[in-house]
Amino acid sequence: EKDAANIREAIERDAHRESAIIVATAHSDAQRLIRNAHGELERARLSSRDKFRIELIELALQEARRQAATRIDATSDERLVGRFIEELEGRGSDGRG
Repeated sequence: EKDAANIREAIERDAHRESAIIVATAHSDAQRLIRNAHGELERARLSSRDKFRIELIELALQEARRQAATRIDATSDERLVGRFIEELEGRGSDGRG
């Protein structure tokens, strides 16, 4: 009977030790999964922010093009082209072109 009690106590100790190991491993795995999830969420947040920023820039460019098309008439266009050509010629004459 004493041997049986000793065996039972040894089995209970082993079971408690195994239980503690299983719980610790599960806790460690859960913490790792949570860290990974936080990282994925942060990457997704940054990606969404960048996509939103690009969309805003594209919309602003579309609006600027639309407004530019309505504001620039033939006379303004000639002036802009003339000024651009003068700037290019000025760069060429001072050796920077």
